[in-house]
Amino acid sequence: MSISDWTSVASHEDVILRLLGLLPQVLTRVGVHRTPTGAELGLTNLQMGVLGALLHRDGCTMSELAENQMVVRSGATRIVNDLVRAGLVERQADAADRRVVRLRITPRGREVVATVHREAPQVLGIILARMSESDQEALLRGLESFVRAVQALDERA
Repeated sequence: MSISDWTSVASHEDVILRLLGLLPQVLTRVGVHRTPTGAELGLTNLQMGVLGALLHRDGCTMSELAENQMVVRSGATRIVNDLVRAGLVERQADAADRRVVRLRITPRGREVVATVHREAPQVLGIILARMSESDQEALLRGLESFVRAVQALDERA
């Protein structure tokens, strides 16, 4: 390995560390709470993730949901409890096995998800309007390049 290879590795490590530090901040700050509906209901990104998961896997168990969302079961239970209190999710006993509890998104929950998805682009538009056009283009190019690199990695697997 040459000196330039080591420099490249060091700079890649710096980029990776910066990226890993920035991504959670971005995802947290540009979250559901920025939308009018999310703010009104006090929704978190985790709660929105659970609602989205239930849109695609309505009727799953708490264990399945926790695995899908990559959270511990107790964390999923807390999130679901809040969503049940808000009327966005309900628990139902399984018809075949009364020991099993199924999670279902309510019609109101479906409506909230649809509304937040309509509002989110407006929030991003406001954020992007605060950036110069060249910074917007650089962000887009960088994200597109990142996605292509991830896809290439997936294609080799």
